[in-house]
Amino acid sequence: MPPSYLMGALDDALGEYLEGDEDLGYEEAVGARRRRPMRRRRPLNRAQALAQRLVPPVPGVPPPGVRRLPLGFPVAIFAAASGLALIRTTRPQIPMAGARLVIVVTRAGASATGLVTVTDIKVGQRSQLGSVDPIPAEAFAPNAFGVALDLDPAQPGIDISLAFAITAAPAMTDTVNVAAALINPSVG
Repeated sequence: MPPSYLMGALDDALGEYLEGDEDLGYEEAVGARRRRPMRRRRPLNRAQALAQRLVPPVPGVPPPGVRRLPLGFPVAIFAAASGLALIRTTRPQIPMAGARLVIVVTRAGASATGLVTVTDIKVGQRSQLGSVDPIPAEAFAPNAFGVALDLDPAQPGIDISLAFAITAAPAMTDTVNVAAALINPSVG
């Protein structure tokens, strides 16, 4: 006779095999063990769950892998004639879901001192901000930490937009340049 801890493990294994057959006794359960058990699905890890969310499974096609890819935006240049608000839009060519926004602000000239803010982040027509209040662009600086995002997924052809504002426009030929990139888990 096997030790009691092995019998407990055997009982647990049989319980998984015979899920739903509680009315069988131990002897009947041992005899019924030849029946093929119903397989349980393993829980998906985060990358697999994201891949399923972005691209539905296609029968006969191996599941695509998840990679982190950058998505660039056109540079926003605040100048004397540009106004105080600019919107930059890009359109991904593969399914993506924004995870990290990186913004670099460079200034040229003595009058280029205005505060640059992010007034909106949109995926399609849906805003991704929690309020209407602007966020300083420096919050998304390349060396910032703890600024991971969980943006809505964007299928190919869906616009992703960043709206920038500056508190004071630069004078004459001075400029404030705002470059942005969105780092995305993508499936491909």
